[in-house]
Amino acid sequence: MQILLVESDSGRTQELTSVFTDLNYEVLHLGSQKGAKEACETRDVRVVLASVDGEANGFELCAELKKEKKTQGLPVVLMGQAPDAKERFLAFEKKGGQVEAFIQVPTPSEDIVDHVETLIGLPEPPEALGASELSFPGSESLSVAPDGEVLELRREVESLQEQINFYQKQLEQLSMSGEKESHEMDNVLHELQEDLEKEQKAKSALQDELTLLKSDLQGKDQEAQENETKRLQAQEALKKETERLNGELEALRATFNESNEKHKKAQAALREYYKPKVAKMKKLQKTVSSLEESISENAEKIKALKARAEDAEKEVESLKSSAEEAQELQKEVEELRAEVLEEREKSQKAKDALKKLKEVFE
Repeated sequence: MQILLVESDSGRTQELTSVFTDLNYEVLHLGSQKGAKEACETRDVRVVLASVDGEANGFELCAELKKEKKTQGLPVVLMGQAPDAKERFLAFEKKGGQVEAFIQVPTPSEDIVDHVETLIGLPEPPEALGASELSFPGSESLSVAPDGEVLELRREVESLQEQINFYQKQLEQLSMSGEKESHEMDNVLHELQEDLEKEQKAKSALQDELTLLKSDLQGKDQEAQENETKRLQAQEALKKETERLNGELEALRATFNESNEKHKKAQAALREYYKPKVAKMKKLQKTVSSLEESISENAEKIKALKARAEDAEKEVESLKSSAEEAQELQKEVEELRAEVLEEREKSQKAKDALKKLKEVFE
């Protein structure tokens, strides 16, 4: 029993070939769809396992097989690993493509084997069975495959028929030989009677076998019809579910597009809202830079004034002997101190203003 494997991936090919070979299946491998249709028409292929990725192109091969009358009943299982493989399969079915099963890989080899063996277990169409009509006296016509036990029973019947013909010829010869050979003729007739009884028993046993075969075939036909009904129901349910999911997908796409448009409008509105604030912030940054420069200048002035005050104090110490000079120097020191305090106040105000500007930025 052959399985046609159309797969361009060497690793997957080796794995599946090993699994099916261990189960006593003969695997015929092709790396692309080229030659696959011819192999299905000329070889004893029972199921096609084809990848939809790469050069295998399982969708096109499946469409070709289902168009031809000779191969349209051949089960096809498609495999796909690409992220969009399932969507491509649904689109293929939506366009009228007929396929028995689709498997999203990576999938355990045991699951793939189950799919294949389930399809192989289905009865073949009548024209693919190669049936022949066997008829026997006292039984109705029965269509069975010319192999197995039925073929062996048919051979036994033909052998018995040949023996009957042989004994009939002997009987004719004995009838012509006259009374001298009557004793021998009686013996032959006796043997012929025994053979006829054996033939009758063989025919009876064959009739029983044929009755059992007919009952078995009728059960299989009924099971095949039930399986076909289930398959059609499952296919219809899958089609409805696919349509529902496609509808949900379209709704989600519409919602996403609407949300995207709202997001773009919100971004544009935020840019317009913050545009004057950014300009104002730049102005405040310039003001802060100016205040920082002023604070730095005031610090230098305070430092110079401190130096002058220290010099004045030194002069006061050196001029203590002169009261008047001391008083004048004292006044100058007081004035310098007042200037220092004033500069400190200015510096503190500048720091407070800088602190407020930083809080605005934050």
